Amino acid sequence: MTAAVGHQISRRVFKLVFADDTELAGAQVRMRSLSVDDLLTLTEAVDAAAHATGQAEQIRQLAPVLDVMAGGLLDWNLTDGGDPIPATRAGLGLLEIPDVTRLAREWMTAAAGVPDPLGGPSTPGPTAPEVSLPMESLPVSPPS
Repeated sequence: MTAAVGHQISRRVFKLVFADDTELAGAQVRMRSLSVDDLLTLTEAVDAAAHATGQAEQIRQLAPVLDVMAGGLLDWNLTDGGDPIPATRAGLGLLEIPDVTRLAREWMTAAAGVPDPLGGPSTPGPTAPEVSLPMESLPVSPPS
């Protein structure tokens, strides 16, 4: 009897593209999908950093964010002064806090499979027919 060959899971790759009205306008980042454990770690760390009471605490909370992101980061087109920023843990550390949290949130949204908004407004369905209910006075209760 031969051993069964395992099934290789496929990892999705996400291309994050940022709108022109954001600080990351024109940035293109490719990241692989997140495991559930990494998604949980990333979610907790991003939320903790967002609710940190001081800047030092916020920075400490970002360490696990950078670690998880570095594991999923494939490549990007980010530069600083015309020089490419490496798509590594060290390169992530060169970014500003709002850019790191924006990248993390976009990646989490893509990895969690949140669907895009529906296109266009919905159309109203048929209206329910009006029903006429008879109205009559209730009988008066005798005093007790």
